[in-house]
Amino acid sequence: ALRPVIMSVYGYVDIYALYVMHELKTLGESDPVHHIIELEEDWQQRLNPLNLIPLKHETHSTITAQYKQSKAGMRHTQKQLRSLIDYHFKEAGGYEKVLRDAFLVTPTLFL
Repeated sequence: ALRPVIMSVYGYVDIYALYVMHELKTLGESDPVHHIIELEEDWQQRLNPLNLIPLKHETHSTITAQYKQSKAGMRHTQKQLRSLIDYHFKEAGGYEKVLRDAFLVTPTLFL
C-alpha cells in the first residue's frame, strides 16, 4: 500500500536519473521502490517512508551494483541518495515536511 504513495510523492520521477545521469525518467507501475538502508541491514526500516526512493529498473541495478562493490561504496551511495532527496524536496520545505503533508510521518511534538 505504501509503494504507490511513495511513487506519487516523487511525482513518478526517478530523481537519481534526473540529477546524476541528467535524464528525465518517468516511473511505471512495475518499477521498484528501493530501500536506502537495505532490509538485511535493518528490517525495521522496511516501511519507513524516509528510507524509500522509487527508481527505474536500470537505475536500481546501477545502485545495487554500487552497494555490492564494498561497504564504503554502499555508504557513499546511501549518502548520495539522501543528498539527492534533500535537494529535490528543498523548495517544498524538505522531504519530511512533504511526507508529513502526505500523512506518511507524524509531526514532531514540542512540549
